[in-house]
Amino acid sequence: MDLKHLTGNELEKSTIHAVSMDRKATAVVLAHVKEVNNQKHYSSLGYRSAYDYLTRKHGYCAGSADRLIKAAAIIAVVPQAEVKLAQGEINLTALAAVQKFVKDNEISDTKEKAQILEKIQGKTKDETEKILFGLLPEDKKEKAPKDTKIRISDKEVRMSITVKDELISKIQRFKSLSGKNLENGEIFELAMDLLLEKEEHRKFKKLKNSPPAEKIKNSKVTINEDSRQNISLKQNNKTSRTAEEFRKRALCKSRV
Repeated sequence: MDLKHLTGNELEKSTIHAVSMDRKATAVVLAHVKEVNNQKHYSSLGYRSAYDYLTRKHGYCAGSADRLIKAAAIIAVVPQAEVKLAQGEINLTALAAVQKFVKDNEISDTKEKAQILEKIQGKTKDETEKILFGLLPEDKKEKAPKDTKIRISDKEVRMSITVKDELISKIQRFKSLSGKNLENGEIFELAMDLLLEKEEHRKFKKLKNSPPAEKIKNSKVTINEDSRQNISLKQNNKTSRTAEEFRKRALCKSRV
């Protein structure tokens, strides 16, 4: 589709309409997936599951198929969620996250599920994750695991680290500004290259501004010579004091 002929205002109106249609289409697809599950339609076609049916028959990727199935499960018990999806008040990812949350925590009460959906309405993915984490019972809130490092090949190591939200925001901002869809490992490698370059420059600059080796050598010789003179002076003083004490003792003895 060629949209180059559209003016700015026309393009904006067209985009709004397309997004609205996409949301409605997603709601329609969800309604179908829900019924495919209810009727086990996939089984009559020789597929083992709805996931198998969506990926093999309709070409959905694994992540998209999983989200559709989870979202279809939550709208099956909270029908108003389908309306909210079509209206853009909640998205597919959020619906899938809620379904996973209620399943993992064995929440069966429909009213409670609806209340959770209300809490995440209009929220971003990160905001949704924070809200769901806050709803977890204290005994299920995992403590931050220790950093791990597992070798997966002769040239690669898989690292698991715990970071703050601020770092995640910085990574996302970098991806947005760079326009590159880099993996986190690639971003960390770039960051380390820059840090090493900066540190090496600082070290080189420090060495460049330090006194030449000859001056350092001469300085050491002077210090050593001064030290020897001080030692010699102390020894002379000590010898003088010893001689004086000996003279006094000898004088005392002669008087006796």
